[in-house]
Amino acid sequence: MDELKDYLIKLVDFTESEIEAFAALFSETQLKKHEYLAVEGEHSTKFVFITEGVMRAFYRNSEGSEYNKTFFTAGNFAGAYSSLVTKQKNSINIQCLTNCAVLIADYYQVTKLYDSFPKIERFSRILA
Repeated sequence: MDELKDYLIKLVDFTESEIEAFAALFSETQLKKHEYLAVEGEHSTKFVFITEGVMRAFYRNSEGSEYNKTFFTAGNFAGAYSSLVTKQKNSINIQCLTNCAVLIADYYQVTKLYDSFPKIERFSRILA
């Protein structure tokens, strides 16, 4: 959890109470190699902070060919942000390329903190 807190402080000048409120929404979990965080055509509600491992975001065309958009590594957030923000179905897949240790949170729980902690909303805009 310290990695997450360190990351937050680098981007926004959070108070300790803001960091604690945000970090409290995350729980540790493991995702296995080839497991998906987001699947095209489904709705996303979760996003992660990666503490170990590598993920890729990619598109798959109608012929089944895959095109990598980006890679996510330890020390970064990953999520299907357009789906999270718009509440529409994913247009992208996010897959673990290795076993991954992550801190996972529900995006909509984070948005509930916006009124009480405006810096958390600012942070979310930076991530998107």
